[in-house]
Amino acid sequence: MNVIFSKYADYYDALYKDKNYNKETQYIEKLINKFAGKKLDILELGCGSGSHAFKLQKKGHKIVAIDRSKKMINLAKKKDEYNKIQFLTRDLTKYVSKKKFDVIILLFHVINFLDSNKDLKMLAKNSNKNLKKNGIIIFDFINFDGVILDKPKKKIKIVNQKKIKIIRETEPKLIKDKSILNIHFKMTIKNKNKIIDRFKETHKLKLHSILNIKKIFTPNFDLLNIFKWMKFQKFIKNHWFGLIVMKKN
Repeated sequence: MNVIFSKYADYYDALYKDKNYNKETQYIEKLINKFAGKKLDILELGCGSGSHAFKLQKKGHKIVAIDRSKKMINLAKKKDEYNKIQFLTRDLTKYVSKKKFDVIILLFHVINFLDSNKDLKMLAKNSNKNLKKNGIIIFDFINFDGVILDKPKKKIKIVNQKKIKIIRETEPKLIKDKSILNIHFKMTIKNKNKIIDRFKETHKLKLHSILNIKKIFTPNFDLLNIFKWMKFQKFIKNHWFGLIVMKKN
């Protein structure tokens, strides 16, 4: 599993303050209610700074949330002033809990940060171990076929926060024959017109097709449904983002 979110983690919440975590959580909650129930034990793998976890906890779920990045876990713990969620720094592919869960979730295309099929197989195997009987796993993903059909483009994002301005230049590089999408970030941090920080960071994403995901997960899970991300409509090949619901077999 590749190591990411080093200096980038310092600006993570600011960069994604416009991400609609409320709407995403409502969507995930509907899926959880439909396929598993209400007020459940949930394990979140790749929780980042905890934004989804906090909102799901408010809906009555008991949450354990893990991430490989110590910086991200520290961010999450700082926001958890009443210690209602157990945040742990762990490798999500190797994590096996004594406690069993009703639901496992991986959000913001966490599985694409697993850079080998070996890691994905380990994740599937250990997720099966971490679930109760008839437990489910829910995860979103970036679809290889969708990216090939609609290639990513360069972008610039500017965020103004208090006394600083964050400028993120994004340059994606697709390596088609290896199913790899490298996202190169060039970050510039300014206080008024003075540059106070500047760095580069690359996030390596492994793109998966539906066929590959099914092949890896089916020894441990039965497929329940595949949706277009944030919708309840059928996922099709040209969609960039999808969501999968599977049941422990």
